[in-house]
Amino acid sequence: MRKFKIVVLLFTLLLFPLSISALEPMPVKEPGDLHITVFITDSPDFIKEWVGTPQSHGPTVRRIKEAKYNQMVHAGFAVTGLMKDSDSKVNFIVAIQVETPDGNILLQDNQWATHTNKVTIDKGVIIANPVLDMTIETSDPSGNYIITAIVVDKISGKRATGSEILKIQ
Repeated sequence: MRKFKIVVLLFTLLLFPLSISALEPMPVKEPGDLHITVFITDSPDFIKEWVGTPQSHGPTVRRIKEAKYNQMVHAGFAVTGLMKDSDSKVNFIVAIQVETPDGNILLQDNQWATHTNKVTIDKGVIIANPVLDMTIETSDPSGNYIITAIVVDKISGKRATGSEILKIQ
């Protein structure tokens, strides 16, 4: 019986950190420390959390790592560490790529989202618009889909890459 409790405890400790990271707020970086977070969620309700969170704080979005065939998922791209120009505007482009488990490119767009707007704070998180809504059909291969995003800050000239894996079963 004691061995069973230890195994359950170890199993719980291994799973618990995974749950915690799924609810972690997104990082907020200093201007010039460009960063992009790719997140995948099963509900567009994250928009309420994002709108309700001050720009200076990273929103907390419930993330998923797995989905089923024909399930709609939403991939978002949160950008932080942007530089502002003399008019307090940020200017960035997000490129995305979705790679299938067999290595084929399912989607690639070098200008998925562009953003040139005035911001009133010194640092914060901007979720690139649009979000990628996708459904993997049963005719697609099962396994790990890699969603990658590259952000280019046109003011600083810096670029950053982020990716997330979505397992389809």
